[in-house]
Amino acid sequence: MIKIFSSKTIGLLLLVGSILVIVDLYSHSSAPLKPVSKYIPSSQSVCIDPGHGGNDPGAQAANLTEATINLEVAFKVRSELEAKGYPVYMTRTSDQTLSHAQRADFCNAHHATILVAIHQNAYPYSNADYSTALEYKPQDGALAVALAEAAGKELGLSVTPPSWFEGGVLMHSDMPATLIESLFITNTSEQAAFNRDSSRLNQEAQGIVNGIVIYLNGHKS
Repeated sequence: MIKIFSSKTIGLLLLVGSILVIVDLYSHSSAPLKPVSKYIPSSQSVCIDPGHGGNDPGAQAANLTEATINLEVAFKVRSELEAKGYPVYMTRTSDQTLSHAQRADFCNAHHATILVAIHQNAYPYSNADYSTALEYKPQDGALAVALAEAAGKELGLSVTPPSWFEGGVLMHSDMPATLIESLFITNTSEQAAFNRDSSRLNQEAQGIVNGIVIYLNGHKS
């Protein structure tokens, strides 16, 4: 059987249909977008990576262990930077084993402006001592130079130009990154200074802070 509708009924049905179409279009257009995975740095934030840790002690000389010194310096750097108003993230805050990828992934996830890996240098000859840094990506160079020069100036050491290094957190980081080696813990004078008091640690941390601030001031967005 064919049912015949009046013109009034047909008009009402068309109106209801139009409303349903509009509602459907609105619901689709206002649906939340899927987050886009894109690196967008936070404003002037710093990710600090205290090198080594856990089952990787790093360089060892006399009674000094690199992983321990790296963490102590990192805490001082964080404290000083936070006092200046910079957001700071640390890949580790204890004697923890982390892969290079895990460290870089942590900094990438926090969208830090820069990544600074803190290390100490070592050499078979006990008189070697200078400040230097490592870089990997083209955008790492200015940060590496700033850190090496600032550390050398604060510690009273000569500065060796940064070297290219294919490895570590530098390979995995999205942001400008550098690995700073402020001094040699195999140097007998440095060993004596570390064992005497904490002033050498403070100097090293201050040099790193100075370099970070110099770089960030010159690269404000």
